[in-house]
Amino acid sequence: MSLKSELAKKGEFYHAVLNLIDPQKAAVLIKEHQQKLSKIYFPPVKGTDFPLVGMAIIYAVRENLARKLQVSWFHETAAGRIMDKPMLEGPARYILMALGDKQARTSRNLYVYSPKSLLPSYRESIEDVAQIISSFDVILPEPEMPFIPNPSWIQADANLLMNGCLWDIRTTKSKFPLSMDNIVQQVAYLVVNRGKYLINSMGIYYSRQECFFRYPINKVLKPGFHQVSSSEQPIVDLKL
Repeated sequence: MSLKSELAKKGEFYHAVLNLIDPQKAAVLIKEHQQKLSKIYFPPVKGTDFPLVGMAIIYAVRENLARKLQVSWFHETAAGRIMDKPMLEGPARYILMALGDKQARTSRNLYVYSPKSLLPSYRESIEDVAQIISSFDVILPEPEMPFIPNPSWIQADANLLMNGCLWDIRTTKSKFPLSMDNIVQQVAYLVVNRGKYLINSMGIYYSRQECFFRYPINKVLKPGFHQVSSSEQPIVDLKL
């Protein structure tokens, strides 16, 4: 059972994680996001594949930061475990990586190797990715070590972990994209961590809204739970 599917049930595990969150702190955080995300700078290109573009942006962010740090990264990701690094240049390479990621998770032969066959099929999605990545140098923070491009646990994997900050990279057209369910998912990563990684803050990058938030863990947790990410003892019995 995966972490996301277990949370989607909104059963015992979901509510156990929810109980770690201070509702007043979460409400303040949600309001802060709503106030700053009133404008969408990169509306979706008509005909774009939303899930594919979302995953492509995750890979694009990873590569952008890894290049600046001059570290290898691709073969530590889901796509990198089943395919060589795409030889394409520009935004099309990230669509190819996203297709490889989808194949890795579904065991279906989805991605293609030929740029000639890739471009016509995903032209709108490639255009969508191109407009978003044009803002990276302005919006993304300076990269830091340690850099883990695809942190993973038995039950789940996350977008990025950089110098103790666990990222959620979100490509959404919603003007109010942060909800309590999103916060629960972030805190759930802290629960499954059990001391594997040092996590002291959370980050959310909204790619279409050109906005990056970073905040310490205790900004959403109840008092007494601030060490949840570094504890080897389970705070919640996962049963996953």
